[in-house]
Amino acid sequence: MAIRIEFLIDGGIRVEAPGVAPGLASARMLKGWMQVAADRHYPVVAEGDVNSSAAQSMLDDVRRDDVPVTVAPSEPTPWPNGWTSIQIAAASGLDEQVHDLIARGISMNAGRRDQSPYRLALQSGHVGAVAVLRDAGARIPPGSQPPAELPNAVVFRNYLPAFTRWFAIALTVGGLVLAVAIRHWAFLVVAAVGPAMILVGNAVIGRTRIAIDGPLLSVRHVARWQGPIDLRELAAVGLAVATSTRMASRWRFVQRTAGVRFGRLARDGFEPSLADELQQTPDLRVVTVYSGRGFLSPGFERHLAHYVVATPARLSTTAQSVLDGLGHAPPRV
Repeated sequence: MAIRIEFLIDGGIRVEAPGVAPGLASARMLKGWMQVAADRHYPVVAEGDVNSSAAQSMLDDVRRDDVPVTVAPSEPTPWPNGWTSIQIAAASGLDEQVHDLIARGISMNAGRRDQSPYRLALQSGHVGAVAVLRDAGARIPPGSQPPAELPNAVVFRNYLPAFTRWFAIALTVGGLVLAVAIRHWAFLVVAAVGPAMILVGNAVIGRTRIAIDGPLLSVRHVARWQGPIDLRELAAVGLAVATSTRMASRWRFVQRTAGVRFGRLARDGFEPSLADELQQTPDLRVVTVYSGRGFLSPGFERHLAHYVVATPARLSTTAQSVLDGLGHAPPRV
């Protein structure tokens, strides 16, 4: 058995150890793996772009007299999707690895615009990785300015899939064609109302902004910011699970400082008995956060779990089931 270290051309360090799946490591982690090799008497095999000056420098820095290192130059194995190491780190929420790659001179703007490290971290809700990239000077998309109440927050925004726009266009064209061909002007209603409903949905969900600064959170739907609310002081958390992967789930944060009154529209995130209890409690308000495929998940849920599990907040069964399966290590913001 051996620990395999693969140096990638893009500056990434991939480590595979006995019983551990290959993963991206930082320079600090590499030293830790060398200590594991010494403690467990594992030999080390260094592969990939080992002749580069960066790889040679790191190997010189971590070599130990008590750990045999075999150097075997090879063609580095590419990451899936043709991504670079910093894209993998950002999309996976590996904020230490993101910081390490940037510190070693790797470009933080690798990849196409819709797959830049910042965009990938943003889509998955990885608060720490987004903060690292922002502080390092990554390009921030338009419309991502934090509210005045949370000037140091990182701001997440939704990017709706392209099919929503094409679906609206198809309804308009289809309705007009049918109205002319069949001469039944009721199809004009389809051409007008269908796209209008899609545009309204896009305005609510597509223009959603989530500002996060540690335990503080603000939400903007369309125009106004709601919050900040403190995740450590929630009365209850609900989750209305989406019925398909193309729809958004709705997190309900119940507290007394911001949002709308807890009422009928917020009940779908809670069991009937808990919803009745919350609705009968005076002064409770609710802030809704949309979350779905390509927006906030799973990084936001991990950030949320860290704070919520340490509070007396009442959780719906759906919220409990999601948060129970997540790690609760402190986020690095």
